[in-house]
Amino acid sequence: MTTDRHTVTVGQLRAELAGWNDSTPVQVMLPDRADAGAHWVLRVVSAGLGEDPDAPDDPVLSVAFPLKVEWPAS
Repeated sequence: MTTDRHTVTVGQLRAELAGWNDSTPVQVMLPDRADAGAHWVLRVVSAGLGEDPDAPDDPVLSVAFPLKVEWPAS
């Protein structure tokens, strides 16, 4: 599998999270197409495979680590 050079890997995410408090919320900043200087802030409400019935039985078989966000943005 090749990784797009703009895609963050699990290893990069893990490295960036080192030292952060475990209770720190995670947010996704989604650029606004109409205004290059603005963005939506989306709360991450789940991470990983969790209870997804369509997820593979073995996480090793997954091709990406999912982050689910709250939409619409609050």
